[in-house]
Amino acid sequence: MWRQRQGTQDGKQPPEGAPTIASPLTSTIVALLPGKQAPIPSDLDIPRIIMPTTSHPLRQLAQTDRSRLLSNLPPYTISSALSPSNISANRYRDVVPYDSSLLPGPYLNASLLAPFPHTPPASSSTLASSTVKGTQPRFIASQAPTPSTFAHFYHHLYEQDVAVLVNLTPEIERGRKKADRYYPTRADDQEHADAVLQVEGWQVRCRDQHALNGGNVVVRTLDLVPTPSTANGDAAMPTPKVIRQIHLSHWPDHGILPPADMEWLIDLIHDHVGSTSSPSAAYPDGRPIWVHCSAGIGRSGTVIACLTAKHLLSPSPSSSSSAPAATATTSNPVTDEGIDDLPLRLVAWMRHFRPGMVQTEEQFDSIVAFVEALRQKRTPSAQ
Repeated sequence: MWRQRQGTQDGKQPPEGAPTIASPLTSTIVALLPGKQAPIPSDLDIPRIIMPTTSHPLRQLAQTDRSRLLSNLPPYTISSALSPSNISANRYRDVVPYDSSLLPGPYLNASLLAPFPHTPPASSSTLASSTVKGTQPRFIASQAPTPSTFAHFYHHLYEQDVAVLVNLTPEIERGRKKADRYYPTRADDQEHADAVLQVEGWQVRCRDQHALNGGNVVVRTLDLVPTPSTANGDAAMPTPKVIRQIHLSHWPDHGILPPADMEWLIDLIHDHVGSTSSPSAAYPDGRPIWVHCSAGIGRSGTVIACLTAKHLLSPSPSSSSSAPAATATTSNPVTDEGIDDLPLRLVAWMRHFRPGMVQTEEQFDSIVAFVEALRQKRTPSAQ
């Protein structure tokens, strides 16, 4: 069902160990590594950024990423990610967040994206501390958290008041670890028992899960709560945050989904955002949607681009009962004349906040196809 990246003429992925074309971004980030760095996992030698062909629109964006990193000027510095105390927290050595888009608090390889088409100010102030108005959806893109960063991951989920968490990667793919399980699951014989995971001052409870689309997608309802410290053992348990996790485990790394599957997935996420992601004190226009895959750039970027396009181009969003509270109106409508370059503008927007978003030509082309399908559905009145 799930189509993999076309690495050979028959559409199959190249065999394990086949050469890949690394982007200049890989060597650029590696060159910026401090001389005395902390140990990093062995699988970080695999290039994560694939260089587009000369004629593809992604190529210029890849060169722009490289120029920004080489400039080492705000808002495109990456000193936090490469500091000796943080470098081992990165799953891949060439996928790192800009300092300006980091979440406030403990370091995590995650990036807060301002609403489209906002771009960051040319200053050292972080995006998270700036005030961004608007009714476009907000996103956080991250790598799959490593065991050493689970506590930081939970902290940010809690503090950012995330209601919908999208997981786009399996734990193991083609013999390689792509993610670590940060959530409990309910076994078949535990239908009526909540599964609980305790990690460094946090408790994660899975109180419901159900499979969709033939088991390719699992939707879990998670309760996340900080546990009282030993010194405050008699204190009341803090209020849990309820998070809806949508887990797609059959999308291959560097791959794409068939158009019908992509449309189904985006509709599913959109519906869950509409039912759970109400405004909060921190985000009066709507709570952020957290999306991660393995590295947090390819599949994550593709889904974020498609979700944003759906918000911009779906007909009559204000009259839809399933429209997210954060997106009840469209503050930046896209005209038909602006649809043609919308995919490129979406990727360029995301790369202002996280380099390398949307990894492959096929992923970009799938965004183009998704946008074109939305164009066809636009009502005559919207044209």
